[in-house]
Amino acid sequence: MMQKEPSPAAWGMEFGGSAVRLVRLRRTGSAFRADRYAEAPLENRWQSAPDPAAASAALRGAIAGPVVVCLPDEIVLFRTLSLPAAGPEQLRRMVAGQLEALVPAQLDGFASGYRSWPNPGHSGRLHVLACAARREVLAQFGDLGRDARGAVPSVLALASLWAAHDRAGNGPAALLDVGARCSGLAVLGRSRQVHCDVIDEGGDQWTELLAERLRVSFDQAEQRKLAYSGDASGTERDPEVAGCLREATAAWALQLREAYDNCVRDVPRADRPRRCVLFGRGGRMPGLADLVSRTLQMEVHRAAPPDGLTLAPGVDFDRSATAIAAAMAAMGANWPVVDLAPRPEAAPRPKRRPLWRWAALCAWLVAAVMVLYSLDRIEAGRLDRAVLQVRRKAEEHGGLAQQLAVGRYLERCGPGPLDVLDRVSEVVPPGMILTTWRYSRDGQVTLAGTAPNEKLFLTMLAKLAEMGEVEWKSGRLDQNKFRFEVSLGLGPSIGGPATKPASRPGPKVIVAPSMTRPASAPASPRSGPAAPRAARGPKEHRP
Repeated sequence: MMQKEPSPAAWGMEFGGSAVRLVRLRRTGSAFRADRYAEAPLENRWQSAPDPAAASAALRGAIAGPVVVCLPDEIVLFRTLSLPAAGPEQLRRMVAGQLEALVPAQLDGFASGYRSWPNPGHSGRLHVLACAARREVLAQFGDLGRDARGAVPSVLALASLWAAHDRAGNGPAALLDVGARCSGLAVLGRSRQVHCDVIDEGGDQWTELLAERLRVSFDQAEQRKLAYSGDASGTERDPEVAGCLREATAAWALQLREAYDNCVRDVPRADRPRRCVLFGRGGRMPGLADLVSRTLQMEVHRAAPPDGLTLAPGVDFDRSATAIAAAMAAMGANWPVVDLAPRPEAAPRPKRRPLWRWAALCAWLVAAVMVLYSLDRIEAGRLDRAVLQVRRKAEEHGGLAQQLAVGRYLERCGPGPLDVLDRVSEVVPPGMILTTWRYSRDGQVTLAGTAPNEKLFLTMLAKLAEMGEVEWKSGRLDQNKFRFEVSLGLGPSIGGPATKPASRPGPKVIVAPSMTRPASAPASPRSGPAAPRAARGPKEHRP
């Protein structure tokens, strides 16, 4: 839980897809004023994985006071649960049990939190919004020091800000944050109900399509997209960009409709929103508001500063809205959001033991050592007798031939399973989930699992092909996940590092003749300027 004591000033930090943004918020009576803004761009994000820790380090020196971090929505798992009404401790245990069944790993490796509200359609039950993120991923966003108050999902922070300061009276609304790596959706209902989902697509994917179709670099495609988005007459000035973006956003709108239907599945039709509020610079794109309106069948308008919030000159609300929402959470200015900041457990104080207990413990240790020593001597004698028996049999007729046959068999076998596991783990990128692992001593490995998208899977497939002969057995899209099964044949030695020089020819990839690409599957990664996209890291919104 985040601390709730009021503070005259607080900081909010957002880890966006293209930059890390920092805002200072001051309380002025019952209102707030954002008086400072700074951002550090994520350098070389088209050539390598973004480094949010380095970007935040450039801003950390300016922080003097409490700070709350807004986490990227693509690394957070959102689930809305329907549970029986219960006390806080019983509810905590029920949510933990549900998360253990939902997350694809041990729950100890995740930081999680939840919020609950009465289920209007079922008396005696609760709606619970549960959020979870991998602790190792949270650690990538750096340590903000002793004044850090918490870490909240970005779309949930915006929902909290809008619910507390909506000038239209807190009616039901859909909030859509069009970001760089993903698009966050929050459906805000009455009684502080909120349903969240994430669309695994944003402005970066549109830039990739532009770079491919226009045959330009990623940086050039991004500049043309931003110029088009900032100009109301962009369609007339750059018809090539307009056509590409029209195609990209049409596919994105289908995912938006599916995410919205998931959010309102258990919401009575009378309580569903009739308006959508667009956040983020991506919402400025010409024609996007009309597309969202047709897709969701509701009125759409751009987000504006809510009541009670003023902005200093130079503070752009589109850029700073998420960080402002985080700063309000640090000041306890809005209703509680889900805090995913890992909390270290306090070490228990050691208990003093009486002297006679220490003496009894020492006597027990001496006795245990003597017993173990005796058992060790007995086991050593048994092993000596076994060795003598083996040597006698080896000297008999056929004993040496059998040993040589065993040696030749071991030479033909593949590498040890630990070596294979170690090397395969190096090439499996973050975000990839392996559900099946089989290995035989002849060097044959079978892998099956799910990937956020086909691009990430093909990146892993290329790296596996450098280790041995790969056979692609199956692959298909299933509920926005790419499910696959591959077979990898290894020799007696795995070989060198996972990444070899491009000039060295690697083993071939055998694709199963029976496999057909689904009609909705994305295209394979291309060669040329778009190839560095695979190194930018996973879009992990459902760990």
